[in-house]
Amino acid sequence: SEYYSLDKTNRATKNAGSKAFSIFHCNIRSLPKNLTLLNDMIYTLSSKPDVLAVTETKLNENTVSNVDISGYNFYHADSLTAAGGAGIYVSQNLKTINRPDIKLSIELVESCWIEIQSERSGSKNTIIGCIYRHPKSNVDKFAEQLDELLQHLNQCKYQVILLGNFNIDFFQFTTHQPTERYLDMLYANNFFPLITKPTRITDHSKTLIDHIYTNMPTIKFCLVLLFSIFLIICRYFVLLILLVKNRKIKCFIETISCLIKTIIYKT
Repeated sequence: SEYYSLDKTNRATKNAGSKAFSIFHCNIRSLPKNLTLLNDMIYTLSSKPDVLAVTETKLNENTVSNVDISGYNFYHADSLTAAGGAGIYVSQNLKTINRPDIKLSIELVESCWIEIQSERSGSKNTIIGCIYRHPKSNVDKFAEQLDELLQHLNQCKYQVILLGNFNIDFFQFTTHQPTERYLDMLYANNFFPLITKPTRITDHSKTLIDHIYTNMPTIKFCLVLLFSIFLIICRYFVLLILLVKNRKIKCFIETISCLIKTIIYKT
């Protein structure tokens, strides 16, 4: 993954063409509070993302704010705490099924799941999951449940994309055994992380806690989009991926799987 400016991102999405499928993630740190900024970012992009995933939405049953975005349907899983929560905005141009039956039944983890129906007969549908794992949630218990879920989705032959704020710092995989076991679990299920750069930067630390994983062998490239207004408020980078079907790049994921630990280790 690389850091992209807004202008460079717009050029990349334009070059990807109209058939590219784009997915955006941001740790929003309160959707009602920062919805205007999210809308501003969307309208600065030359092409609206097909899917917008947001974490730390801080929504609950008492939320009175209208968090709709024009042109999108919104699905969300709220937290029982004052923080957390996960949500997915999906373009109304896509045939989408809400999948509340897919879930992680573990304390301090929220996840939202949708299924996007393929437009081509006989093609696989795509499952997209947005996950927020609270920092105090047990990593090994989370990994155990996610392992079972990924095995099930693979058995059903779904194309799957997972993204969100997992609060598991991949830069610590050589010194923190739960993180190493978690990363090994992903590889064992043929899910490969696409982000290798720090996604949260403060005055004293750089961490890779916002992740994107997929079992799809057709990811052409992954962008880490820098947008200064969001960084000022959230101190998180915004993630944007473009999916492009291309036979010439079937080995891309396999290549990443061989290199990513080296990339993370050297960063």
